Amino acid sequence: MTLQAFIDKYLGETLGYPDGRYVGQCLSLVKVYIKECFGINPPPSGSNSAYGYWSNFPDPLGTVFKKVVSTLDNFPKYGDIPIWKPTSTNSFGHIDVALDGASDAQFVGLDQNWDGKETHIVKHGYNGVIGWLTPIKDSEEDMTDMQKKTLEVLQEAVDLGLYGNIESAARSVVNNTEAVKRFETEVKEFDSRIKALEVINGQQADSIKEINQRLEVEVKLRKSCQTDLNTANGKTIKLEKQIETKEQEVASIREVSNKYQSLYKKALEKSIDKCSLFNFIMLKIKKLFKK
Repeated sequence: MTLQAFIDKYLGETLGYPDGRYVGQCLSLVKVYIKECFGINPPPSGSNSAYGYWSNFPDPLGTVFKKVVSTLDNFPKYGDIPIWKPTSTNSFGHIDVALDGASDAQFVGLDQNWDGKETHIVKHGYNGVIGWLTPIKDSEEDMTDMQKKTLEVLQEAVDLGLYGNIESAARSVVNNTEAVKRFETEVKEFDSRIKALEVINGQQADSIKEINQRLEVEVKLRKSCQTDLNTANGKTIKLEKQIETKEQEVASIREVSNKYQSLYKKALEKSIDKCSLFNFIMLKIKKLFKK
């Protein structure tokens, strides 16, 4: 937000910071100015006084401002933050925002708690002013075109209500940028893992190919063995049939042999019986002749 936009928005208002506290105090106005126009969270003064922004110059003021001591030959520029020393009647000092029209005798400021609590414009002399905080980058002329464009985009986002102030918008951009960087890093890691997996898959593919080749050889061998086994089974069945046939022939031969053996025995028995009778008759005849 520009200082002019800040004036248009808050002139006549009574501001409190933080969270609506310290309403109407001079430091509350400056803190809102720092937050909305410079995009940083204004720190506590460290002494509960406006003068603490000079004496303590708390972080992160040093990232945006530098201290300029008030002398006879200098005066605050538009947007500077003049600071008054404490006095015997005001132990807190004072602080405001310098506007146009500054000279070596006086300057115009945007104030709270100076002749009124509301935000209003006051002409000041330099009595009690110890110095002022001046922006390190105090004008858009000091910015590059890219920085100007970035500031415009951030301000548009704030004006649309997407963010409360430029600081939160810038922080979101930074966080998103960091998130993108993290995402890019994760993508690179993922790509590396994919490549590693591709190598592993290639190795596994080679192993699978070798296993498939071995399986093909094994299948062929098994088919060959099965063929040999089938052939052997066929021969075994054939031999079994031949053995069965031979056994039947042997049984038939045995049957015939048994039959002839039986006939032979019977014939032999008859022959023995005849032979015995013949021998008996011959023996009797021999005895007769001996007499």
